[in-house]
Amino acid sequence: MPMNARTLREDSTLDELVEQALKLKLDILATSKVRPLSIRTGIQKGYEFLFSGQDDHHRDGVSLLLNTKASKALLEWKPFNSRIFTARFAFLHAKMILVSVYAQINDANSDIKDKLYRTLKDVIKELHLSMT
Repeated sequence: MPMNARTLREDSTLDELVEQALKLKLDILATSKVRPLSIRTGIQKGYEFLFSGQDDHHRDGVSLLLNTKASKALLEWKPFNSRIFTARFAFLHAKMILVSVYAQINDANSDIKDKLYRTLKDVIKELHLSMT
């Protein structure tokens, strides 16, 4: 099934995304350019959906889809803005930090891109400090 994250606007599309995650046996799926209109967070067929984005324009969102095992291992979900989030996990034999970034395209305004990369640098610095 062809799917574009931009089509994640309706609950039925989230159902389709969950079906694909089940089919591919994915524990964690991070997506970008997500634009849900009605869903913010929730559980669908055993998968937890977390979203960070702009409510007013329904654009530039990032999301995380977690199965039950990954959801139980999730220690922290921290959205920084509509384009960056981090998630910390503690699994039985390993810890993991996921950083998801939806970067602007090349023809975006330089100031906007600079702001994104400054924020990303701050996020990485914060993660580094928290690990020491």
